[in-house]
Amino acid sequence: MPRQAQLRQKNGYWFTEAGNPSGHYFGPVTVIPFSQAKRQFHEYLKAISSIRSAVQQSSLTVYMLSHYFCEWLKQNRSDRTYDERRRHLQRFCNFTVGGKLIANLLATDVQASDLLSFLEWLKPEKKVDAFTADKHVTSIKAAFNWGIKHPSPVPHLPFGFRPFSSIEKFKKPVEVVRDDDLLTLEEIDAILKFADADLAPIRGRGTARKRTPEEWRKGEANPYRGFADLLRCYLHTGARTSELANATVEDFSRYSRQLVLRKHKRSQTTKEPTARRIITNGDVFAIVNKLCQGKQPMGAIFTDPKGRPWTRTRIDRRFKQVRELAGLRGDVTVYSFRHLFISEMLMCGNDVATIAKAAGTSIAMIERVYGHFRSEHLHEAQSRLDLARQKVREQATQKPNAA
Repeated sequence: MPRQAQLRQKNGYWFTEAGNPSGHYFGPVTVIPFSQAKRQFHEYLKAISSIRSAVQQSSLTVYMLSHYFCEWLKQNRSDRTYDERRRHLQRFCNFTVGGKLIANLLATDVQASDLLSFLEWLKPEKKVDAFTADKHVTSIKAAFNWGIKHPSPVPHLPFGFRPFSSIEKFKKPVEVVRDDDLLTLEEIDAILKFADADLAPIRGRGTARKRTPEEWRKGEANPYRGFADLLRCYLHTGARTSELANATVEDFSRYSRQLVLRKHKRSQTTKEPTARRIITNGDVFAIVNKLCQGKQPMGAIFTDPKGRPWTRTRIDRRFKQVRELAGLRGDVTVYSFRHLFISEMLMCGNDVATIAKAAGTSIAMIERVYGHFRSEHLHEAQSRLDLARQKVREQATQKPNAA
């Protein structure tokens, strides 16, 4: 027979062990009188009872929850977020626990132990690291939280249903951009030198071979011309890969000399989103102004010679080819231009708030990842300490001589 729920004192607080593995607190004993705490306690028990009743009545399966959640993501979040969350949920649904496919289980029957078993299977079977496994946890938790907040035509999860609350979030290692991570002038020159290289193979009857530099097509005949200009824009603006790829002609403001993006990474994740403003210098302004001529307002600014937009995937694929041709290290990516932009902005003495606006990110992220590049005040503090210590030593050596 289960124990009856009780209200008691614990560490100076009104407390009960009912309804939650870690218990529930009702406030300090010195602030809340017993009568008020008891009233809150009985209201809490009623809420738990209604939640358990709703859990028993729910007929929403894990597959249905994942399906409707992904449909909502497709309409309200970026393609990248949609693809990632859908992939994580598919793996979870296809996992078998206790001889049963999780997809066929009622969502209200899923427990924390099921998710832990999934993670234990995921690491060796799919060879994912702890960080990637935590992304799976985030996607699964997001689906269940969505099932509570966004009721759909199908039965939804009851309020207060948190099966994975006991699973701790993975603590990522400290992220710091090191000196070796930054692009050098030689690497930048090599990238821009080969950016417009004609890498299309020469095809024959059932054969294909790479072109030699002497066979690269020049000028209008080169189907890859213009990629170097796109990379120059990344170099001088520090923009994310998707930001320039998604930029349209109507986003370009000639009067303020900037790109004003209404749809960007943070536009759908913040409560009060603002436009992403990318400032252009003289080189970038000239490139963008030229590319916008003759295009429709909704047309992409950055396109290849055939008029196809440079998508994120196509940019990454092309950049990998250029990197290999230039003989650069494998960790150099388009995002390396952003690392360099933010780091050099800090080293030039700009304040963090201005850099955060220019990069379209938060001050906390700048301080966490790039803050060590802004260390003048720390060096000055160290110099003052060294000078003070030197004076103390000089005074200590002068006293015996004076005696």
